[in-house]
Amino acid sequence: MPEKPNQPIIAGATSELPFSRGILARSLVKCGLDPVSAYTIALEIQSSLEKPRYTRDELREMVLEVLEKEDYPEIVERYREGAVQPAVIVMKGGQGTPFSKGLLARSLGVTAIDHPSALSIAQRIQAELRKENVREIELDDLRKRVHAQLEKEQGEEAARRYMTWRDMVASDHPLIVLIGGPTGAGKSTLALELASRMEITQVVSTDTIREMLRTMFSVKLLPAIHKSSYLVGKKLRLPPGTAADEVIVGLHQQSLPVNVGVEAMIKRAAQENVNLIVNGVHIVPGLIDTGDFPDACIVKFVITVSDAEEHMQRFLRRQRAAHKRKARAYLENFKSICKIRDYIIECANLGDIPIIDNIETDESVEKALSYIFQGIQSSSLLPTAGKEPRSGKGNGGKKSTGTH
Repeated sequence: MPEKPNQPIIAGATSELPFSRGILARSLVKCGLDPVSAYTIALEIQSSLEKPRYTRDELREMVLEVLEKEDYPEIVERYREGAVQPAVIVMKGGQGTPFSKGLLARSLGVTAIDHPSALSIAQRIQAELRKENVREIELDDLRKRVHAQLEKEQGEEAARRYMTWRDMVASDHPLIVLIGGPTGAGKSTLALELASRMEITQVVSTDTIREMLRTMFSVKLLPAIHKSSYLVGKKLRLPPGTAADEVIVGLHQQSLPVNVGVEAMIKRAAQENVNLIVNGVHIVPGLIDTGDFPDACIVKFVITVSDAEEHMQRFLRRQRAAHKRKARAYLENFKSICKIRDYIIECANLGDIPIIDNIETDESVEKALSYIFQGIQSSSLLPTAGKEPRSGKGNGGKKSTGTH
């Protein structure tokens, strides 16, 4: 229902403002009323306003009358006294922070449910806490409530993912996600979407590492890092008579120094217990020995685009979105890009690494999250991952950007 073009003026002691159903609804929510009921009452009040001007006291009496009619005695008392329901305090380790439905909703993104559903669950949890007049709640108890609500509304898998990720965050081990794939497959887009869902702040592209190396080493000293992955083979001098493919040799020669940087980042993340996502064409299955990092939970997968026409179209769309990223070079070397794609897929198959055909982003995110949670749940680092909610010491949540 659109707001009236000329809203009545609400006059206070020192100011005058047009009536706003949004402001009224928010004030009712702060007094403990659920958002749907608050908005419904605000609409009812708006439709009953006939005069061009009301005092705040007159508006307050109208609201109280509706609240009494709808049988909200506690809300009536709080609204009459101008009292706002105290925030629920979430306790952990003797320290507390105010409950936030927005923060809780964001933390549910890791389960792959959509944001409206996540927000709805968070609002129901908040309403439940207020109905029970809860003033403080231990973090583990809050998570048990979330687990139960998720299981009820979204099923066992969503509930299991939520608790698995909370276990991961509370552990002394970081999650490292390595995403490989050919140029133009959508690695960076997928990495950023996963980072948003999982509240991971450290996302690095191997192209960034290569760019740093280019500033440190000259073309003569390290020629492999000074050209794009699909072009570098043309600049290398292969041994006479070699039967090796120059495109694949070039990719290897470039990936070796770049992956020195990747391994250094993994080592640092493991030492500091920081979750990390690394993506790039240089994440070729088999080139990085993840066994060198026993204290990190490392999950690897490859994304590709099997449809050649769709793959080429992505370069054109990228050019329209970012004018400096011209499509011409990619399209002229598309055969080399496809050769790299096929090689990476071959390596992934040999190493039993999951492959995602990245046609539709939401579907790819869901598959990626599924592989990530399979990796966490099968890791020996988290013996309780995915089981029933439990209380534990954890590590103070130092990897978490939020509380819930």
